[in-house]
Amino acid sequence: MDENYINPVFKKNLLLTYNLLSGEVRRMRNGYADTLITMERRLGEKNTEIKTLIEEQQNLSDKLDEASKEIGNNDCLVKEMDRIKHEKLIEHSENAAENRRRCEKLGILMKHVNDVVLVEKKTDDKTKKKRKSSNKPSSSKI
Repeated sequence: MDENYINPVFKKNLLLTYNLLSGEVRRMRNGYADTLITMERRLGEKNTEIKTLIEEQQNLSDKLDEASKEIGNNDCLVKEMDRIKHEKLIEHSENAAENRRRCEKLGILMKHVNDVVLVEKKTDDKTKKKRKSSNKPSSSKI
């Protein structure tokens, strides 16, 4: 037998084994490539989801900042309103005290007016009596 001689059965088995292994390698390589393609596609989808979530988060952060500014402005307005309300209450209490004093003075004046009216009535009564007495003929004139 020659050194280069290969038994046909062994040669057939060797070729079958080689074809089988090369097919497995090809399938594995193609499967790995398919897996890579699907993983890259899924990764791309996840990246777009992440980008949209980041944009939404940025929008929400902007809205939160605006709301915080509005709350700060509202707090300033509430403080200003409280300050004005306090000033108005003080002003109203001062006005009420002044009005009470005016009412007291008016009451005192009304008492004096009533007294004056009574005095006038008394003087009117006296003048009426004098007039009546002057209308009567006096005995000295006759």
